[in-house]
Amino acid sequence: MLIQGSEDDDSVGIYSLLLTEFATCEEVFNEFNHEGGGYDWESMIKYVLETKHRNLSKTVEFDSEASMFCAYSQDKESLEKVEEIINRLIDDHTELRQAISSVPEDKWWNWKRKELFEQ
Repeated sequence: MLIQGSEDDDSVGIYSLLLTEFATCEEVFNEFNHEGGGYDWESMIKYVLETKHRNLSKTVEFDSEASMFCAYSQDKESLEKVEEIINRLIDDHTELRQAISSVPEDKWWNWKRKELFEQ
């Protein structure tokens, strides 16, 4: 996982947190019929923040892709806290299972729902 600051003039002062290695947790996500890629991590982390860390949910934005989880913020400390949460979930698959199972079905990324919004 990597936190980096932007050097782009339009994004100065914005930090991003990237996760691209999903293999260690993929099997756990698969138990719940999720692939465990960037969109699934985003769905789960968003829900965890909304329900357990509301202060972070107000300062962190997301821009994930299938092969990359991406969170960004102007507040580097907020991203460091999100990184701690993710590291805990990666290290403790029991906690990861609890987090995955707590997310309501309508909070998971859904390609069909995305297509409806784009029409």
